[in-house]
Amino acid sequence: MDAILEPGGVVAINMVGRVPDGPSGTAWRCVHRTLAERFAHVRMFATDGMNLLLFASHEPLASAGSLGDDAVLASMERGEFHATDGASAYTLTDDYNPMDELLLPFMIQWREDIIRTERTVLLFDGTR
Repeated sequence: MDAILEPGGVVAINMVGRVPDGPSGTAWRCVHRTLAERFAHVRMFATDGMNLLLFASHEPLASAGSLGDDAVLASMERGEFHATDGASAYTLTDDYNPMDELLLPFMIQWREDIIRTERTVLLFDGTR
C-alpha cells in the first residue's frame, strides 16, 4: 500500500476489537506494528465497544482540532489510544496473516455476550 499511496494519502483500516487488551489485543497490535513498519505516522481510535480505526500515512496525520469544530471528529479523538506493548505483536505479510485465528477469541466472546444479553432477539420466531 505504501508504494502506491499518493503524497498526503492515508491508509484507513476498520477492524473489530477491544482495547486496550482483551481477546483482540494481539490482533490490533499486529496490525499496528505492520503499519508502523511501513508508515511514519500511525494513529488508532476506539469508536465504540468493538470497533477500531487505524490510520497510517507517510506525512503527519491531522488532529481533529485542525479539521474544525466537528463533534464527530472530536469524539473520535477522545477515543485515541496508543500501542504500548509490542511484545505479542508481529508483522503481518501476504504469506503469514492469521487474523482469523487472532480474532477468534474475540468473536467467541462477542457471540457469547450477544446470546447472554440479547436472548429475546436471538430466539424470536417471527410471530408476536
